[in-house]
Formats: sequence, C-alpha cells, structure tokens
Amino acid sequence: MTRDTDLAAFVSGLPKAELHLHIEGMRGTLEPEMLFELAGRNRVDLPFEDAAAVRAAYSFTDLQSFLDIYYQGAAVLQAEQDAGCARNSLEASFAPESERTAWLAELDAYLAAV
Repeated sequence: MTRDTDLAAFVSGLPKAELHLHIEGMRGTLEPEMLFELAGRNRVDLPFEDAAAVRAAYSFTDLQSFLDIYYQGAAVLQAEQDAGCARNSLEASFAPESERTAWLAELDAYLAAV
C-alpha cells in the first residue's frame, strides 16, 4: 500500500451526503411513483406514460432537459402537504418566483411542510 491508496481508501470509506437536492422532483427526493400520485391528487397532467419514462427523463442532456423535469415536479407540488411527500429532503433555498410553487413563498408554510 502506498500513501495514495491509503488516502483513497480512507476517503472512499467516509460517510457521504447530498449537498444539493431539488424537492421538485430530482432523483432521490420526489420519486416518479409519488410524482404520479401527486399529479393524480392535484389533477395535473404529466407528459410521461409511467414511472420508467420519468426515470429516463433524469438523463439530462442540457439545461433545458433538466428544467423540463424540474418544472414537472414543481407542477405537482400544490399544497403544503405535498412537500412532505418528498423523501429525505430539505431544500434550504427555494424559488418562490416559480408560479407553480408560489405557496412555498411563505416561509412558515414551507418549514411546516418539510
């Protein structure tokens, strides 16, 4: 073993954390199945046939492909209770300018939701 391999093994063994997650629907937060459940409850039409199609949309090719899925997730989050459906997430910053997540602009409602 060299010092480099020891360091690589040490770093590899350290606990990891996500530093930036989007509650609106990126991998690991708002799962595709929950996206469909919320869409049904909130009467939002989605352009995806099923959860597999949503997962395929996570293969971003550019900024626009990222934004397309981001706004689909934002569209289904319409009530305070919806934010609590996103698994293991807390978005410390949010974009109240998004018309579809305008209810998040109230800090108290946002904090209560997560």
